[in-house]
Amino acid sequence: MKKRPPAEFLSCPVDGCLNGRKPGHLMCFRCWRRVPMILRRAVWDTFDWYTRMSERAAARVRAGEGTCTSIGDLSAARREYDKAAAGAIAAVVAKKEGADAQAAS
Repeated sequence: MKKRPPAEFLSCPVDGCLNGRKPGHLMCFRCWRRVPMILRRAVWDTFDWYTRMSERAAARVRAGEGTCTSIGDLSAARREYDKAAAGAIAAVVAKKEGADAQAAS
């Protein structure tokens, strides 16, 4: 039986994975290595876009220039990151199910 991760770790979002992930990471290292490189790149790119948009939106609000446009851009960036993250998680689950099916036969 696998040990549970330490308290400072969060649970991995991949079904059936008992490994912990560090705060700020999408999933545990073992599952992340199963994500195809093209999907990893999409996660990195969209996360980078989202964080840059967050910083810009926060700067505009601090300067009193917050607009609907900046909030709309930030929402779009977050949606794209969420899509990429969901695709990465789905890819790991599919690989895991395929490996389980091969092991069963």
